[in-house]
Amino acid sequence: MTAPVRRITSPRLPWRLLAVVLAALALASTAQAEGPPARAGAGPRVTLALKETPFQVLRVDEEPARGERLLCDRECTFVQGAMSLSDPSALVLDYARSALLSLAFLGRPPQRVLFLGLGAGSMPRFVSERFPAAEIDVVEIDPEVPTLAERYFRFQAGPRLRVFVGDAADFVRRRHVPYDLVVLDACFGPEPPPQLATPGFFRALRGLVVPGGVVVANLASPVLAPSVNTLLSTMRGEFPSVEAFLVPNAANLVAIAGGAAPDAKELAARAAQITSERRLGFDLERLARESPRWPVPPVGR
Repeated sequence: MTAPVRRITSPRLPWRLLAVVLAALALASTAQAEGPPARAGAGPRVTLALKETPFQVLRVDEEPARGERLLCDRECTFVQGAMSLSDPSALVLDYARSALLSLAFLGRPPQRVLFLGLGAGSMPRFVSERFPAAEIDVVEIDPEVPTLAERYFRFQAGPRLRVFVGDAADFVRRRHVPYDLVVLDACFGPEPPPQLATPGFFRALRGLVVPGGVVVANLASPVLAPSVNTLLSTMRGEFPSVEAFLVPNAANLVAIAGGAAPDAKELAARAAQITSERRLGFDLERLARESPRWPVPPVGR
């Protein structure tokens, strides 16, 4: 039985990075922000749904030649989620895989996870399937998104996978049982919603995680959205540690914040263990070893 969706009512670069940035610029020019690189020869798309909401225009497209379904904006410039038709439980998008580096920073199986933003629901579903004992909450501001996720992307809420409709900024200000992992994935476009980019918001997020807990944010690459550097600086002002990784598609960056970060060797070892034990279907250890790091600006920059 599907659990009800709950509603919330509101009361200069180091020279070693130069090659990385130039390469990212070249690739980003052909990439879809928040989604996979542009695909040559992908074939025609079939639009399954087009819905205008008070928050955005949502479009569901299917690429039969690739066997994928996408949740995107009106022109499919920004991809919010994707699903493989042959393996619906797999993670298709690069940023979603990179975001799971946060599990290696955490260093233990998460007991409670919070997703701020649902999209197609691929990440919450993926984590719930591989960590079945975890309690997962999802906050989504657009009430139409859960409906599309259920109808087109095989997302299903349940007792351990709960969906709340409301503003993430309001949700995190309230008192909750703390979370081990918080995933901020609410940016539909290159700029985050302003209420999710303030010092106060990230201060509230820090108070929402257990000691040793981790916050990971999916952001547009600073190559595409230079203002992201300001957001990284804001995060650094509220967390003891912030590490940023460029995503393979070059359109995105994931920032992982928390306490003391593991060194590179320990991070890779943890990622290898997670890949094996949780049957991720992709190599998290390789992402830990090979993902270029982006410098996090000092506070106030």
